[in-house]
Amino acid sequence: MLVIGDVPVFGDPVDAEALTQIQRCRATADAAALMADHHIGYAVPIGGVVVYKDAISPSGVGYDIGCGNKAVLTDMPGSEARDKIAALMDDIFDRLSFGMGQKNKRRAESDVFERDEWRLPAAGKLKALAHDQLGTIGSGNHYVDLFTDEQVRILGARERDEVHNHHNFAWLEEHHGEMVWVVRKGATPAFPGQRGFVGGSMGDDAVIVEGVESDLSRVAYYSTVHGAGRVMSRTAAKGKVDRKTGEVLRPGLVSTEMMSDWVRDRGVELRGAGTDEAPQCYKRLPEVLGHHDQTIRVLHTLRPIGVAMAGEREFDPYKD
Repeated sequence: MLVIGDVPVFGDPVDAEALTQIQRCRATADAAALMADHHIGYAVPIGGVVVYKDAISPSGVGYDIGCGNKAVLTDMPGSEARDKIAALMDDIFDRLSFGMGQKNKRRAESDVFERDEWRLPAAGKLKALAHDQLGTIGSGNHYVDLFTDEQVRILGARERDEVHNHHNFAWLEEHHGEMVWVVRKGATPAFPGQRGFVGGSMGDDAVIVEGVESDLSRVAYYSTVHGAGRVMSRTAAKGKVDRKTGEVLRPGLVSTEMMSDWVRDRGVELRGAGTDEAPQCYKRLPEVLGHHDQTIRVLHTLRPIGVAMAGEREFDPYKD
């Protein structure tokens, strides 16, 4: 870990724009830290942790407010899942709604729609839209994966256990003996004993981690990475394309063949996805986790066998 100015920075600080962003955030906050998967975002860099005593910055949470990961452990043997992986992925891609502004093909119900907040005028007019979109996947790096773990069990049948974390959120927490607001933008809370799910990329392993107590944990405000972190922008990866005509205006650094070769070599059944989400766009997760090895421990390593996300032609104006 490095300290740049008075901001602790985990990992290799190769993204100068992300460093500039977190320094700007620190100038108006009481503390800040940057996780090892950091890269530039809107207002706050991805991987940014910003702490306020007497203020809060909702915009710092980002466009994907409440975004997180949920891993569900089931009782399906991995061998059974591999045998019928193509059919499983076809079913997932057909039943679930991927992409921007989609309505759920199967209406989802939740007690959240009984809350009093919906009586507020600003919220009330969005209630029907929110209900229609509940359970949809979105675009960008939002995905549904099937994994096997070290005991050849799969995430995808009858539920045995679950791990669920937000990584774009603001919490009121106690740190250093006082209550503060902690904004985590692309950062997973990792208090001692708290489990978290951290994904890699469509062709890499994911992990279940647990926070541990240490001096560095306190420096990070008990936060860790939310993923591997990008090494190139979406535009750099896929190039520039005329959305109306499909004409390639500038070729990208990652071709469809490069992406397909990577996931095929890893034995992953892929549905949807564009080159802006290819494994080549991301750091390798074990290296990123290594920068946080004093703050977390890995409980399980999960190998992807099926990945589904929005298709390549999906336009996403919210790119962080």
